[in-house]
Amino acid sequence: MKIDRLFRSTIQSLVPVQIFLCYCFCASGLLLNFTQLLLWIIIWPFNKRLYRRINYYLGTLLWSQLTFLYTWWADSDISVYVDPEDVEYLKHEYALNLVNHRYEIDWLVGMTAAQKLGLLGGSKIVGKRSLSLIPILGWSWFFTESIFLRRVWESDKKILENDIQQLVSGYPDNYFFNFLMACEGTRFTEKKRLESMKYAKEKDLPELKHHILPRTKGFTLILQGAKGKIPGIYNFMLAFTKDSASPKFRTLLEGRRCKAQLYVKRIPVSQIPYEDEKQCAQWLHELFQEKDRIYDHFLRHDTFDGLGVPKVPLNRSYTDIAVEIFWLIVIGIPSLKWFIQFLLVSTWSAKIIFALVILIGYIILQAMINMSVIKLDTKKKSISMMGKYSLTKRRHSHQSKLLHTQQETTILFNKIEHTNSTTRLKQHRMNTFFRPLAASTPYTIEQSNTFNDGSPHSLSRHQRLVLTPPVWCSTPKQTRRQTPNNNSHGRSTSSCKQNPSIPIISQQDEMG
Repeated sequence: MKIDRLFRSTIQSLVPVQIFLCYCFCASGLLLNFTQLLLWIIIWPFNKRLYRRINYYLGTLLWSQLTFLYTWWADSDISVYVDPEDVEYLKHEYALNLVNHRYEIDWLVGMTAAQKLGLLGGSKIVGKRSLSLIPILGWSWFFTESIFLRRVWESDKKILENDIQQLVSGYPDNYFFNFLMACEGTRFTEKKRLESMKYAKEKDLPELKHHILPRTKGFTLILQGAKGKIPGIYNFMLAFTKDSASPKFRTLLEGRRCKAQLYVKRIPVSQIPYEDEKQCAQWLHELFQEKDRIYDHFLRHDTFDGLGVPKVPLNRSYTDIAVEIFWLIVIGIPSLKWFIQFLLVSTWSAKIIFALVILIGYIILQAMINMSVIKLDTKKKSISMMGKYSLTKRRHSHQSKLLHTQQETTILFNKIEHTNSTTRLKQHRMNTFFRPLAASTPYTIEQSNTFNDGSPHSLSRHQRLVLTPPVWCSTPKQTRRQTPNNNSHGRSTSSCKQNPSIPIISQQDEMG
């Protein structure tokens, strides 16, 4: 069994295999997007119910490939803690699912749970408008009438009122939709939480440890626009256990297993005061306090067990694996056969062009995957790079300062030496009667600090070389030393006088 799992994971981690799998998804996705576009042009203006009924299955054909990736390709699982009665309600009513948004694949886990319940075709999201621009997946959300907001309240208010009223008034019978909505408005990061808590303190709102402060206006407006036709609100709490692989899309693509747990609790809309905006906002804040306590329980126990709801087993759905096999037969195998024939009969220039096309497609695919990556990882990476850059910059700055100091010291010594040489030359040209005694030119060091490490910096910073003043006399040039006076008058033959100390810095110990 371990050998089979190791062999399978080795095959799944091969880049050509991943490219082939993604190629099937992209080719089928573009084909389905084009079909949805035609339906939107031809059928939508005349029969919205028929358009939604067809799109229910088109969405299933596309999204089942993603749930296949989670359930069958990566062999990942979901443990659901929910009241069995709430499951039956969810299968037969319009629902608004309030999710916690802190993982890269939380939307995919929500789709997988909907697939197991038979509700994938009616899944929709409430998200930012940029999501609708994502090729294939975002376009499919657009054609299946997900709600996209610009985060400008004046325009978002009209979008929410119009879209939700259209859905609840014209949705086909015996078809049910469910919205995935993150009231936080963005994916959780600690930095965002701290910023929202500053606002919470200003507005005297409750502090949250594991969530961002919810945005209440959109939630209230959806309930008001639905006018009671959405009978249930579901509190969805998602978490991954400690023995799970990292909950990332790349992890699933490599075939590594994730272990998710999902807590679900139904709240009847009749218990929510959505007609009053302030009371509805207060209710939502209280719900997020409850979500905070639920997630804190999971962090302490690594399970949602013990919260008063039983664990309900959800069997794997064979719909997603059947859809994947269908697309492999329709697109994958014919494309692979054509590719082999192309390599055998095409010219080298055609092969190079084809390889470039595949490379460009792979780069685009990686860019699409990176759109789901949490921005915190990027920020951490950039902060780390900035830290390394700052450290290197400080190191080089310190070295450059040290080098600059050494250069200044060297230049200073050269100037002093040049000055001393000039002085000696001038003294050499002076009259012999005023020539300094050569034997009387010692140097003394004035020490301003006892610290001295012997470096040029400590010398220039803490020491001063002082030239002991010579005795100037009127002896001839050949006479080098001062001689005592032995005449009868008791006078010296030389008239000597002593100048004040002349401070001078020099590298030499004596003057020649």
